Amino acid sequence: MKKNLFIISALLFSMFSASAVKHSVQDLKQTESTFEFSQKSPDAAFNYYFYEALRYKQLQKYDSVLYCLAKCEDIYPMNPQVHFEKARVNVTYNRLPDAMKEIETAISLDSTESSYIDMAMNLSYEIKDLPKAIHYAEKIHALRPDKNYYLMTLASLYAENRQAKEAIATLDELEKQVGMSLDITKYKFANWISGFHDKKKAMAEYDKLIAAYPAEPQYITAKADAYSYLGDFRNTEKTLKKGLKKMPDSGVLRYEMCMYYIAKKRDLKKVDKYYLDPVLESRDIEYEQKMAVPATLWLDSTSRYLVTETRLRKMIDMYPHESSTYALLVDYLSANGRTDEAYALIEKSLEADPYQEDMWNTLILKYAVDNNLPAAEEKLKKAASYFPNNSDFAYRLGRLYYLKGDTVKGEPYLRKAAEIAKPTDIYLASGILGEIGDINMAMGDTAKAMSVYEEALALNPNAVSVLNNYAYMLAVKGMDLDKAERMSGKTVSVDPNSAVFLDTYAWVYFKKGDYQMALLYIEQALSKIGSDNAELLEHYGDILYKTGNVEKAREEWNKALVACEKMKINPSSALQKKAMTGEYIE
Repeated sequence: MKKNLFIISALLFSMFSASAVKHSVQDLKQTESTFEFSQKSPDAAFNYYFYEALRYKQLQKYDSVLYCLAKCEDIYPMNPQVHFEKARVNVTYNRLPDAMKEIETAISLDSTESSYIDMAMNLSYEIKDLPKAIHYAEKIHALRPDKNYYLMTLASLYAENRQAKEAIATLDELEKQVGMSLDITKYKFANWISGFHDKKKAMAEYDKLIAAYPAEPQYITAKADAYSYLGDFRNTEKTLKKGLKKMPDSGVLRYEMCMYYIAKKRDLKKVDKYYLDPVLESRDIEYEQKMAVPATLWLDSTSRYLVTETRLRKMIDMYPHESSTYALLVDYLSANGRTDEAYALIEKSLEADPYQEDMWNTLILKYAVDNNLPAAEEKLKKAASYFPNNSDFAYRLGRLYYLKGDTVKGEPYLRKAAEIAKPTDIYLASGILGEIGDINMAMGDTAKAMSVYEEALALNPNAVSVLNNYAYMLAVKGMDLDKAERMSGKTVSVDPNSAVFLDTYAWVYFKKGDYQMALLYIEQALSKIGSDNAELLEHYGDILYKTGNVEKAREEWNKALVACEKMKINPSSALQKKAMTGEYIE
């Protein structure tokens, strides 16, 4: 019930944005001159200022609103509407005590206007004055006995103020007006428990409800839930059994009994023998609720055996377009080593409902692992068509085309992935653009790579991978080395333990001819990654050679050859010549 009060307050507060735009001096001067012009007629002046106040409120110029209302009050100090509007503006500024003072003045001038009392009730609640909130709730109920909402609000306030007796009496009155309902019964139950600790009278509320509606199984399950809340599981079971005796074909009661035996008693034999199949085959249980049973059983290794292929396939026959059953059967088949059947079932599931991202991801991953690129391409295209705003599908399709060597098809998909990501994740979008830059760099298109790197950095100037790769490309090409130094230095300051970033920084200095700085950073890089990286070892040899340590340089070049063998990569002809001759080659 507390929720309802908050809703009223939210509506009240939402009427006025706190982002008030203050009036200008010119506004006030204009208003003053107009007042002088119109003060020959108090009514005309009042109406002018009052409607100006309403106009300024629409413009969110709340200081001007208060100014105009003050003028109205000067003219007719006994007008309650003026104080009501002043209260509303004070709420905007979160000046709740001032708002309370104004609304109580309005009520003193007109005690029959329900909107004033409603506001006073909500303000009292906001400032945590429950007795005053109750006073105004009682007052508005007396004014508007036809509004059932106020009775429920009053009951809620009584309950929060620990006035359980008054809360129950109010709920009884509401029940007479609107009839018995589960919500009212639950509130009365809660007040009997919290206010009087009287379990007998609390449970009697459910008995009255069931007596009034004997053919409604949900009221029996509600009573069983109430016993569970009290920790009385014996009566929980007894209530459900009694209900099933009266309504043996009730799927709702069978479902509750089934879940009770699963969750509370762990009597899986009874679940298997009496309840599971009738629940799964019942037509009067919602699918989502029904699926909760096998899903719960599957999560626990001790009850998983009850989830059988036969039961799941029966559910698929009943609900051929519901994907959750397919997903659970896929898990079942995979867990039993029948992966090919599982993937065939995923295909069938996607035919029934193609809007299953997880299923598409599972299928695409399977074909990628199998290196079946044509099948992966086909599934990615379909997935992307059903999920046009999924950046991941577009990204993976672009990468797949690059893997196949088809850059013409690949880049548009990567760009699409970046565009999809851009409104919500500039970091992801920047990273994807950085990859496009890397691909163009690898293809030898330096101008395009530079353009895309700049585009990526415009989105995220601190994208360290983009900064590093851009800087390295400039260093390799001997272009704009000062810019390369700035970018590479930024990456090292962000992550001084990255061997990759340190190597790039060393190589920028190498290309600038500052070999001592290059030596400092390449040795730091090697200390982070060890001696098995061929590229770093070759760079180390190059730098050592330029510092005059020719013998050590040749030693590092030869280590680089060994590392190439370990890494199963072919060494460049330049590295082979350097290792053989001991002479540096560009």
